[in-house]
Amino acid sequence: MSVKLKDIAEVCEVNVSTVSRALRGDPRVNETTAKQITTKAAELGYSPNLAARQLVSGRTLNLWLLIPDLKLTIVQEPTQFLSEFLHANGYELLITLYHNNSEKFQHLLEKLSQNVADGAFIIPTEYDPKFYLPLLQKNFPLVFIDREGFSGENTTVTTANKQAAYELVKKCHQAGAKQFILNFEFENNAGRNRQNGALEYICARQLPFSVWPQQPPLSCTNVPTAIIGSSGISSENIVLSISGNVPNAKFIIGNFDFPPTILDKTEKVFVCHQNFSAIAKTAGQLMLDKIQNISNAHKTIEIPPEGIICVK
Repeated sequence: MSVKLKDIAEVCEVNVSTVSRALRGDPRVNETTAKQITTKAAELGYSPNLAARQLVSGRTLNLWLLIPDLKLTIVQEPTQFLSEFLHANGYELLITLYHNNSEKFQHLLEKLSQNVADGAFIIPTEYDPKFYLPLLQKNFPLVFIDREGFSGENTTVTTANKQAAYELVKKCHQAGAKQFILNFEFENNAGRNRQNGALEYICARQLPFSVWPQQPPLSCTNVPTAIIGSSGISSENIVLSISGNVPNAKFIIGNFDFPPTILDKTEKVFVCHQNFSAIAKTAGQLMLDKIQNISNAHKTIEIPPEGIICVK
């Protein structure tokens, strides 16, 4: 039989409201009385009714992080920092996978509208406002990480991608690159901003470039070529594709977060490390502000990267 508040109250010879306050840490309860109540509750094996507590407070103290898969760097790195930050502020972070599936994603958003969490962080691959409209109409706290969830006003924390890509191209150019192959995704704002930053540097200096795979590749024979992209793996695939036809090609690579695994076919490799700790903590604080109604402002916050290092 489960232990109820009234059972503890009878043993401690106090009323039920005093027991309830003591177990919540309410400072109005005398310290000696509170200690007696919490000790006796532990001895009796009392477990709080979380569902009932939620009904009273209107809070679950849970926050969701919706992610497309577990392989993304932007998932692996900030999740730990975000979980630690939220735990220190009394919230638990629940990781929810939608497997890059639109129907699954929409189903999870519908569940969120049923008050299963106090707010949600989202790393989106869906950018249609219709997915988010029911939650927005309820003023449900949403914070997007890395990419904007839809075109328009929303709260997003991301890297200062345009400036980061500009500096990445600059490093490769200073290392001897004479032409550039750009390999950024276009479906989200992070990729578009990176491409714009890269093009700003390249076009200002009238350097040759092509956009992979939309445009024909440049001739890489005896011309040091920089491959600039988000992923070390995709840059590596481009190197392997071109070097199969141009054995003497010289490559310089600039990408985000992790270098390619094959370095013997490259002259130099530069990696821009995003500041995932700052991204996570900023996103966490924005969420707490939304929940506590401190701020409902929609804004995009860009976090400068930790820096660009040469790994070869």
